[in-house]
Amino acid sequence: MGCASSRFDKRNKNAGDLNTVGLQFVGGESHAFDGCPVDKIAWVYDKTKENSDKFAVGADLAATSEEAITAIYKTIWVNLNAKLKALKDKHGNVADGKTVYVDGKYSSKDAIAHLEATIAHLKEKSGITVEETPKMEMMMGGEAMMMAAEMKADDAMMEGGDMMGDMMMAMEGMALPNPHKYDGDAFDYAGWAKVPAALLRNMIVNPYWGDLVKAQVIGWEFNPEKGPKESGLDLTFGAASLATGLVGIGGGKNMEWAGAAGLVGAAVSAAAAEGQSFFLSGHLGDDDF
Repeated sequence: MGCASSRFDKRNKNAGDLNTVGLQFVGGESHAFDGCPVDKIAWVYDKTKENSDKFAVGADLAATSEEAITAIYKTIWVNLNAKLKALKDKHGNVADGKTVYVDGKYSSKDAIAHLEATIAHLKEKSGITVEETPKMEMMMGGEAMMMAAEMKADDAMMEGGDMMGDMMMAMEGMALPNPHKYDGDAFDYAGWAKVPAALLRNMIVNPYWGDLVKAQVIGWEFNPEKGPKESGLDLTFGAASLATGLVGIGGGKNMEWAGAAGLVGAAVSAAAAEGQSFFLSGHLGDDDF
């Protein structure tokens, strides 16, 4: 009673919250189902092409078009480096032993480490070289400055204790599998064709980046016509992909991870087979167990 907005509206406003993005969903009251069979962010990415052409992936998680995969990879590469630079510029030297949280969930140390690890893995395995010309370097620097300026000033700062760390310590001894580990991973990620698999791997192993991608995906699901930015959400950190001219994509802002989202979504769908196990996010309490 007395609620001025629907649950749909409230979920929309929280689409950029990395603490809940894994549990977000579109549906319920105030939502009109449009029957769209693909993620909206994948659909708005380069509307001049069919999804099967721009995200050409086989059942073995391997890309089939070197030209398409290279274009997407270069955009991801530029934006990863721009995001990393912005984080380092703002949070690289945290004083007084304080823990600074980025986007309300990850410590700045972990967020930076996740991006660095993702960049290093992609550089080692992809075989794709992105030439950082002076013009590109200047643009990346400018985007990083914009990103740092746009980052919320109210990043949670906690002294003395790490709340998330305390929770993890309390859970010690519980035999729960860690979905973010690729223990014994023998998959061969080498080469441009394996970029979809490498992206999927890094979204899981380095969850800060994975959550950034998810946030843009869900933001476009809630706001397919105008995009998250125009709807009051700010899930973006500059249009580095447009600035470099690497890939022409519709929408511009809030599209930094559109290629990654579309490519991983297509790869996972193509790899799906009857009889496989799959996992869904959910919130369960003691009564549920």
